[in-house]
This record gives sequence, C-alpha cells and structure tokens, in this order.
Amino acid sequence: MASFSDPHKCAHNDDGHKHDHEHFHTDLNAIMSHVLEGKDPFTAEEAKAMASPHNPEVFLICCIDSRIQPAKVLDYGPGVTLEYRPIAAVVPPPEEADADLSSRMAFRRLKDIDNIIIVCHSDCGGAAAAIAVPDPDPKDGGDLDIVASSLQRSGLDIPKLSKQFLTAANGDSRTAGDTLAKEVGVQSLKNVLQYKGRDGSATIEEEMKSGKANVLLLFYNLEQRSFEQYNAKAGKWAPLGKKDSAAASKNSKPHYPPSAA
Repeated sequence: MASFSDPHKCAHNDDGHKHDHEHFHTDLNAIMSHVLEGKDPFTAEEAKAMASPHNPEVFLICCIDSRIQPAKVLDYGPGVTLEYRPIAAVVPPPEEADADLSSRMAFRRLKDIDNIIIVCHSDCGGAAAAIAVPDPDPKDGGDLDIVASSLQRSGLDIPKLSKQFLTAANGDSRTAGDTLAKEVGVQSLKNVLQYKGRDGSATIEEEMKSGKANVLLLFYNLEQRSFEQYNAKAGKWAPLGKKDSAAASKNSKPHYPPSAA
C-alpha cells in the first residue's frame, strides 16, 4: 500500500527535538487506505443520498468524543443530520452563542429542520476534566483547564456542581462525571429552547408548543451501548428501548432522507 506520508520526515519537530510519530502515521495510513487504493466505501444508496440536495431532517448536537458515532448508534445514512459537536454537547444561552453555533441555528431555520436531538454520554472527557479541575483557569492554566472551562458555557455553576456530585458519589469521579454530563445536557436542552424559532415562532420552545418542532435529549452509555431519554415534564431519565437494540440495529436498514427528485 502506498504511504500517505513518510514518518521519517516528521521524526524531528521544528525545535530540533526528536519525537516518535511512527505509530500516528501508521494509523493515518490505515485511515487513508481506501483512498490510496482507490476503493469506494459507500453503498449505491449512500452514494445516491450524497449526490442529492442537502435537506437534513435532524439537527444533531452531540459531544465531540470520537468513541460515539451518531450515524451508527442512531442508525442513519448520509444527508440525514446537520451536526454540531462541541465538548460535552454544551449549548450556551443564545446571547453566548459563538459564530459556529449561530450559523448552524441559522442553517436549521433555512433548511426548515423540525427535529433536534441532543446526545450526551458516559465517560465524557469534558465532564471528567470539570470534575478534576472544578475551578479552571482557561487563561493561565493548562489544557485541562481549557477543556474543563468549556462546560461553563452552559450557564451552570460547574465548580459547585462538580464538587457536589463528587461528594455525592463518595469520591468516584466516573460516577460524578456521568451525573455532571447529564446535568449539562439538561441545561443545554433548556438553552436550545430559547434560540430563535422558525415560521414566525419567536423561539424553538414556541415551535414545540405549536407542534412544529421535536426536541429530544439522550444519554448514551458507551459500555452498555444503550440510551436513556430525558423526560422534561417529569424531570427524570429513563431507559430507552431494549438493551440489545444497538446490536439488533446492525441488521436493519439505515435511514436516508427522502429523494428530492
């Protein structure tokens, strides 16, 4: 197989120090293998969906974590979702939105997308960082401080909640992190509802009340490969579907958007 790049050429950094990048480049070659070998990884149906006009049906907000693959766990194909993937799936209040999020919200209105799904998950690195560094200093601290501070965009008192959840979990940082990830997800849901709506609705919340929009908050357990859904009225999380639903979906047909033809 042809090499995507020569690892020996990157053996030294600009500072003259030697670094072992061979493992990284081996992995990169594996990722690029289908391109280098001229293989097409897409099915005929996927190719057709990719060649069709872009009319997504879902605005998906999901954590940046590479272990969670929305297209697999939610079983959909190309063209179905407009995606926004921030750390811990954090959505700030509208007045705090950056250009990246604002443009996606605008795209959602332009494409008239009815459905919004927010997915947070277990063992979240952002939540773990916030538990480890409850009072981060993003300006003068290290990289962990920067990651931990990203959860504060939700508008929650993250330092207080981090300490509270860690105490409640008897020092178990993993349990505390999962609890924090869910709490941030709930706040992000509340924030999403305050963004500008479509079709004359002032907010997305108004869209929901008039039956024009559906908003769903999910928590995905990476180890069990199962979902929980948040019930806003009850203020509780509950298991969604069967535990083996992810395995069963392997034999089901992925969802594609309707043909625009």
